[in-house]
Amino acid sequence: MVIAVLAALAADGLPEAALRYTSPATPFLHRPFQGDFPNSGVFDHRAPPPVNDHRQLTAWGVRTWGKAGHAGYDFPMREGTAVLAAAEGVVEEAGDVGPTNCGGRPVEHDIRVRLRHEVDGRAIHTAYLHLSSVVVKAGDRVAAGQVVAHSGNTGCSSGPHLHFGVFELNERGRPVAIDPYGWDADTPDPTLRLPLRHAEWMWLDGEAPLLFRPSGRSTADARGDVRITGFRGMGWQDGRYPNNEFVMVGVRTAGPRRVDLSGWRIRNRAGLVYTFPEGARVHRGEGLRVYSGTGVDGPDTLFWGRAAGVWNDEGDCVELIDARGDVVQVHHQGRREDDWCGTGAPSDGEPGPRPPRDGGW
Repeated sequence: MVIAVLAALAADGLPEAALRYTSPATPFLHRPFQGDFPNSGVFDHRAPPPVNDHRQLTAWGVRTWGKAGHAGYDFPMREGTAVLAAAEGVVEEAGDVGPTNCGGRPVEHDIRVRLRHEVDGRAIHTAYLHLSSVVVKAGDRVAAGQVVAHSGNTGCSSGPHLHFGVFELNERGRPVAIDPYGWDADTPDPTLRLPLRHAEWMWLDGEAPLLFRPSGRSTADARGDVRITGFRGMGWQDGRYPNNEFVMVGVRTAGPRRVDLSGWRIRNRAGLVYTFPEGARVHRGEGLRVYSGTGVDGPDTLFWGRAAGVWNDEGDCVELIDARGDVVQVHHQGRREDDWCGTGAPSDGEPGPRPPRDGGW
């Protein structure tokens, strides 16, 4: 297979000497943090990616929003969150490499860590960017799961987050960016056309961080006692696993103890509608989730019954409609510049001007 890939690339006129494709490595990566964090940028698989169109192609072949050409994964998290070594290895770089020029904007500090891992005869590197501090130094040997740094907002960053990237060096010493989530779509991976991009699954069982977008934001004119309190509109292979998606509703803090949602509806931008069944209730202090796929309804979990995902991974609009047909709340997920809901309404500012992300590594 490796020979076939090299031959195909050479036939496209790409310089074969610049390539670095070997047999897939044995999965070796651990999660680089504890818990789950949303994802504001994925590895862009387009070849070549358009410049500044604010879109990305995921590892499962679906378009979403983010920085074009991004070569890693961004996870918004609070500054000071412990960053863990994704595998046993040696520290190649640790500390502040600033000042850095970020598209004409000078940034004084740019703190990062880079580790080298020997895997099946390959030297594979992991990179941890936008840190606030490091607790290792170059030359140290670290164990998988060891704290090597704390997350931050340094370098070319628009908000506190961790950029995690994987790469190896080709014969010319140039970095070949690797998507550790591989490629899981029915069409060929476009990155096969690029000499400095590659994709292969590298996570140990159960260690791959979940990929889902930040919850989004709601219009400021939400009224009534019921609110959209959570939304997950993008997950791995939503078309195949629609229960990766959900909308969660709750009762405001000063609201009644419970609210009857019989006949209430949720609607997406495409016009698909879910109607809450008779007797559905949400209690103050608790959340009621509506998953897109199939399942057995319970007191705090409902299922839309769709065979595929409902919400657009590029961004979507969630309308919460009461039993009278009045729109109670409009919830937006996507870039702030993309007015998916068509309201032009101000937002509540959550989680900020835009999901934190960076300019790559």
